[in-house]
Amino acid sequence: MEREDADGALDLWAQFCSLSNELLAGDGDLTVGPRLAPVVANLCTRGLATLVRDYSLHSLEVHTVPSPSRSLLPL
Repeated sequence: MEREDADGALDLWAQFCSLSNELLAGDGDLTVGPRLAPVVANLCTRGLATLVRDYSLHSLEVHTVPSPSRSLLPL
């Protein structure tokens, strides 16, 4: 991988992480999606689809807090 390609991939990864966190931890602003989609597509084109998937799944686990209404109550 050329240095410019590596720098580009790192910039895209940083952008992906930032936008993903903004989407998951934000105030419900769904305008992040249209900015995130081309970054994901570019990372996947570079062969990083598995990394994108794993990071996304991990982020969902970290940012998902069970709501009290969904907790199991004793019968």
